[in-house]
Amino acid sequence: MKAIKIIAITALAIGLVSCKEEVQEVFASSVYLNPTTVDIPIGRTVSLSATVFPENTTNKTITWSSSDETVATVQSGTVSTIKIGQAIIKATCGDKYATCVVNVIPIEVDGITINTEAVTLKVGEAITVTATVKPDNATDKTITWSSSDESVATVQNGTITALKTGQAIIKAACGNKVATCVVNVIIVVEEITLNTESVTLKVGETFILTAMVKPEDATDKTITWTSSDESVATVQDGTITTHRIGQTIIEASCGDQHAACVVDVVPVAVEGITLNVESVTLKVGESVTLTATVKPNDATDKTVAWETSNSSIATVSEGTVTAKTAGTAIITARAGDKTATCVVSIALSGNHEGTSEEDWDDLP
Repeated sequence: MKAIKIIAITALAIGLVSCKEEVQEVFASSVYLNPTTVDIPIGRTVSLSATVFPENTTNKTITWSSSDETVATVQSGTVSTIKIGQAIIKATCGDKYATCVVNVIPIEVDGITINTEAVTLKVGEAITVTATVKPDNATDKTITWSSSDESVATVQNGTITALKTGQAIIKAACGNKVATCVVNVIIVVEEITLNTESVTLKVGETFILTAMVKPEDATDKTITWTSSDESVATVQDGTITTHRIGQTIIEASCGDQHAACVVDVVPVAVEGITLNVESVTLKVGESVTLTATVKPNDATDKTVAWETSNSSIATVSEGTVTAKTAGTAIITARAGDKTATCVVSIALSGNHEGTSEEDWDDLP
């Protein structure tokens, strides 16, 4: 019995020794970080991956640290950037470690725009333009303003001031990005006048209007001419041409200034009327055609109205006089307010006393 107990105790002792050998701790031989260096814009994060060797390392717990927590901090491998600079991130397992160099860099400007591409100013006038930098979280959004010709226009913090006529390019720069605005400085037209405010013309007449622009050194003195009714009168470069009776308003425009002339187009009045004979003698039943000539030739209304002083002695229709009975009648031709007359003597027989030889030549 004693021998059996001794053998059992010995076997138990041997077993305990073997068990201790199986749970022997395996320490880390090295630590590897991925990546080992990284450039990251401020405000962003990056995750680092740590690998412990050998794979059967008993305790793979990683301790993370940053050489400068004002630049970047680290928690469980996630690096958060604080300010521009450099920090060394360290991953430690046991007495082994690996490092990653973290460079915290600015967020670069990738674009800049100005709220207007071109502007026109009067001398002495000022305007403020706005520049927008992208992205919104760019590290340095400082804008530098400049003018291509400071004698024409200056710029300060986006406020452009016009100094003299000409053109200048305003530039807004941020980082390596640039935006521009073209500034045209002008002297504006303050007044425009015409040589007359009204004119009366006959149909077919022409008249030249003269426009005067002030100030004389205005940048753009181009005049635009218009007619309110081109069927009455048209205008080209100030020359009015009339077409029909009526009224139209001719306007001259320069910049935002205007001047007008009222044009009344009136008929060409009759100035005179004559008949081909002043007297004629006819027999009862005879007829003769009188011819009326109206002056001037371009009179608007050359209509001739015929009248007789005594229709029982002689009648007249469109210039044709017909003798009715013996006696004397006066034939009147009227055009406008002008008249001409012919004395018609009616004889009972063929004796045409009182008719001159010249008058007879005109009779049919």
